[in-house]
Amino acid sequence: MGKRIGPLLVNILQIVELLMMCILVIVVCGDLFTLCLDGFDRRIWMTVTSVILLPTFTSLRYSLYLDIVFLLWNIGIHLNYPAHIFLPLLEGSMVHNWKFGKVLKLTYAASISVNVLFSFIFYLTFGHQTENIFVTNLPTELFKLGISLALIFKAICSYHLPFHTLTSMLECIFFKVNNVESKRKKYCLQFILYLITVLCAVLIPHYTLFMGFISSITGILLSFVLPSYFHIKLRWKKINFATILFDVTIISVTMFCGGIGVYMAWDSLSTIYSEN
Repeated sequence: MGKRIGPLLVNILQIVELLMMCILVIVVCGDLFTLCLDGFDRRIWMTVTSVILLPTFTSLRYSLYLDIVFLLWNIGIHLNYPAHIFLPLLEGSMVHNWKFGKVLKLTYAASISVNVLFSFIFYLTFGHQTENIFVTNLPTELFKLGISLALIFKAICSYHLPFHTLTSMLECIFFKVNNVESKRKKYCLQFILYLITVLCAVLIPHYTLFMGFISSITGILLSFVLPSYFHIKLRWKKINFATILFDVTIISVTMFCGGIGVYMAWDSLSTIYSEN
């Protein structure tokens, strides 16, 4: 993989995954609003969510000089820290990131462990009846309402981090000169990306399964395959055989698991579309 193909591939995978995460926020909010308040179609709730997420509120300020965007960025960072795709941006933005290596690693490991444990316990509890949106499996309506509202708040706060990460990546690629004209183009780019996320959320049926299919490819490549490959490629002469074998094992196992994920997601999509 050459010096041009490697960065291009990573950028494409990151852009696809970030865009799909932004779309997923709108889809999840629409589904959760539908569970909380019956009587309206989920597409209406997606439209309501998209209005809430409209990026034009960036100029608003509270009278106490509290920056709304800064507040949502901070909440989004806390809620999305386990997401691997944000780590370079977050750690790169820290003034003295080299001082907090152990803290970052421990926090990341703890967050992943909690997520895995939660998923494991939930699946053991409900088995094959586990829904894509786990709130549906909860026993009481009041419990469903409380959890749904909390998740809606989390999702809305989580939208801005992938959205601004995506726009920052594209701005660095296309707009390297910072002037008045480039600022106008940046605003146009943000609005176009916003429209894409809204339209995809509203128009693509069974989006969660579709994202599961794509993420089985992009997530595996970004999280495991490419880092291990680049580690071998860049440090081939400095690492021992055991390290190379470990990286190759990671690549092999994760590609196998990713292949299973792709097959299962594709099978689910095929079943749903054949029934319709």
